[in-house]
Amino acid sequence: MTKKFLAAVAACFIGTAAPAIGADMLVKAPPPAPAPIYSWTGFYVGGNIGYSWGVSDPNVNFFDPSGFTIATATNTFGMNGVVGGGQAGYNRQTGNWVWGAEADIQASGQRGTGNFPCAAGVCSTTGLQVNEALNQKLDWFGTVRGRLGFTVTPTILLYGTGGLAYGDIATDGLISDPKAFSLNTLKTGWTAGGGIEASVSHDWTVKLEYLYMDLGDVSSNGLTTTGILIPGVPHNGPPIANRLSTNFIASGPGITDNILRLGLNYKFY
Repeated sequence: MTKKFLAAVAACFIGTAAPAIGADMLVKAPPPAPAPIYSWTGFYVGGNIGYSWGVSDPNVNFFDPSGFTIATATNTFGMNGVVGGGQAGYNRQTGNWVWGAEADIQASGQRGTGNFPCAAGVCSTTGLQVNEALNQKLDWFGTVRGRLGFTVTPTILLYGTGGLAYGDIATDGLISDPKAFSLNTLKTGWTAGGGIEASVSHDWTVKLEYLYMDLGDVSSNGLTTTGILIPGVPHNGPPIANRLSTNFIASGPGITDNILRLGLNYKFY
């Protein structure tokens, strides 16, 4: 009798518990799917803004009426200013390595002025010196570069970059005659640098980048400014007797830049 009673109780318990256990199994949520690993592969476009510290180091030559060089003045001056523009490129990721190419075009506010005197007694025998103020401005520039980087985390990239650089340099001068001249020079050179880039969302990345750029020597390319009046000398005599001329050439690396800029990119999948 006791065995029958216990069997009946057990059957009753199992029959009551089974539906509850089944309900729990139906309600329990599946484990979350793992988050997808971020990939740097793809095309991107973006914009940037920054500041550039540039240097120019021309010589100015002064010639007497016969064309003989009577003086050379040397000066190095800064060409600093805000830069900004746009970029586009492509990345390919293999493991932790990311490689690709990028091209950019920049507007530039870089400019500077240097003074180049020809001493009294050299360009003039009257105690007055001749002075030339030379102004240079980098109107715009661009680069075409390769990039190679390594992901320190899936969404943070450290990279190096280098390649071709090109730009337009405007030069004008005012000589104490006063006499003015101006010209534009399109130059090519090279650039190298590096940066850090981080993903801030699925589609957007930000980067901080440094570039060193060398556009090479800039000169007047054969242009000679003539007809400069000698200070203090009467100018009503024969024209050739009272005229100087001048030109400028680079004395060292020419136009160089240190560029620091912040960029924002949109990535296409």
